[in-house]
Order: sequence, then structure tokens, then C-alpha cells
Amino acid sequence: MYTCSMLSHQTNGRVVAFMGLPGSGKSTLAALLAPRIPGCRLFLEPNEANWPDAVLDRHNCGYFTALSWFRAMRVPQLFAAHTLRLSGTTAVLDSYYDALIACYIDTPQMRWLLPHDDPYFPAARLVASLDWQLLPVADIIVFVDVTHDQWRALLRQRSRDMDSEAQFLDSYSTQEVFLAAAHQYSRERGTVIVSISQSLFEQELVCQRLCQQLAPLLPHPPSQ
Repeated sequence: MYTCSMLSHQTNGRVVAFMGLPGSGKSTLAALLAPRIPGCRLFLEPNEANWPDAVLDRHNCGYFTALSWFRAMRVPQLFAAHTLRLSGTTAVLDSYYDALIACYIDTPQMRWLLPHDDPYFPAARLVASLDWQLLPVADIIVFVDVTHDQWRALLRQRSRDMDSEAQFLDSYSTQEVFLAAAHQYSRERGTVIVSISQSLFEQELVCQRLCQQLAPLLPHPPSQ
């Protein structure tokens, strides 16, 4: 198991990871935040233009294949962020799904991601359980809270292939499941949760508010 505690690492580095609904603006906020933190390194998920057939053709290749590809992209970023933390650098990641998915993979709200009757579901659940135990622990989880109307507007704005699927569009209640997972993780790992309310047309202002909340938690406060 990797280093964890409530900002008590013996280094000056931090791992700051975003959590929230897909399409809630996590990547945008992460990209706005990182340049304001001195010496910070930013890690973003690949955008849709770089998705392979494993994701784009998930109806034929299987949802587990698509899920595995995203994990294969994100987990190395998390380990790289952990290495930077040990060297005293702060790293910002736009996703922390893999570390928390064990808490919600069994919930009805997640059937759009991987149906529970999928033959690979038991394997996915096992991987999720191991990831909960073994992946590097973030010092701070920034939870992006978004209203239903703003979420739908953000989805229309980014217009990804997956965003138009009916089951996904009906998954807004997943936000509560994600938040509960973050709180459980915080209780067990000592990670600090910082919640921020999203605003579609004021993301610079949202980032400024986020910087104010993060300032006491980072060794080098972000500029605002």
C-alpha cells in the first residue's frame, strides 16, 4: 500500500486529484489550476480524439475492454504523480476514478459503465478492490459538484460520443455515489476532500475559489 495520511507526508509534494461526474468540468478546472501552483505537473485523461477502437467500438469490443483501456491510461499517471510527490513536487490529476471505483461499481447507477451481467464484471470488481488497496493515495480530492441542468449543458458543450447514450444521460444520481465513495476513502486513508461548485460560464471564478480553498493545504499556495 502506498503512502497515506492527512497531509502528513514527509515531503513537500502533494497529489491533488479531481473527482466528479464525467462531463462536470474536472479536466477544465485541473488545467486552470495547475499553472497557478508553482512547479506543478498536470496529468489529463486522453481526449476523445485519441481514444482507440477499444473505446469507440465498445459495443462490439465490450465495456470491460473500454474500461480497461481508461485504467491503463490513468494508473501510470497516478504512479507518476506519486513519484513526483516523493521528490517534493505537487501533481494535479483530472481523474481519481480508479482508486475509488470499488465503492460504487456494484451500484445500479454504474450499469451504464459496465452491466452487472457482463461476463467480465467479476474480474472488474476484483481489479477495483485491489486498486482501492494498492493505488497511490491522493492527499487532496477536489470534488466537483454540478447541478443537473449545468451538467447537461456541459455535456452538450463537449459533445463526446459516449455523452449521448441514454443510460449515461440518466446517471446524474451517480454524483451522490461518487461523493459517498470519496468520503469513505477520506475516512480510511486520511485524504482531504475539497468540494467546489461548478459554474458553466464562470470557470475562471470557480478556479479562483478553488485556489482559496487549497491555499492552506499546499506547501506553495496557488496564485489567484
